Amino acid sequence: MPEVATLYGLVLAGGRSRRMGRDKALLRHGEETQLARAVRLAPREPDLLVGHGAMLLRLGRLDEAISAADRALALRSGDPNAAACKAEALFRLRRFDDAAAAIEPFIGEGKPIHLPIAMAFATICQRIGREGEAIAMLEKCRAAQGLPGAERMRVLIALTELLDAKGRYDDAFAACQEANALKQPRPDIDAYHASLDAMLSAWSAETVSGLTRSSLETELPVYI
Repeated sequence: MPEVATLYGLVLAGGRSRRMGRDKALLRHGEETQLARAVRLAPREPDLLVGHGAMLLRLGRLDEAISAADRALALRSGDPNAAACKAEALFRLRRFDDAAAAIEPFIGEGKPIHLPIAMAFATICQRIGREGEAIAMLEKCRAAQGLPGAERMRVLIALTELLDAKGRYDDAFAACQEANALKQPRPDIDAYHASLDAMLSAWSAETVSGLTRSSLETELPVYI
């Protein structure tokens, strides 16, 4: 549906604007409004419901997030993103056993590893005494090939916290070092200031006044 695609495009544009440092809370409310409209237009699209649920979760509207995740799961059972969203909302409501139940079908030997499930399990595990299982799942994520740097860093930070809680300090320190190595390098502030000074001196009023000028004289606008 073209209108749904347009609304989803507005949400993506909002995400880009957010990365440019604008008002996050205002943008998130705006994105939620667009996603809600998209869901009304296409109420049987699981991806839209999951996206809406994730946005409601970020806004702290937990019951609504659970409802959106449940609707997505009713349309596409076994959706790991919907299950992880529901588990996170239930955890924040302190319904720890329900949160674990939401992701239980995705946990266990032989089950494929889904990053959202692993991160949700890492959040929940200490409340239900299953840190060892969560650590094993995160280690599998850590070993996965092709995991983007930002996602790998999230895994390593979660793993650091759990290993530290279990008293495995050397392993926790190693995971922390690996996570820190993935951080973007700090900019060279002196070099940045030097480049600004060079640009300002190159485009000073004195320098510009000495540039070659066009011989064309007209009051009409000229396309360059």
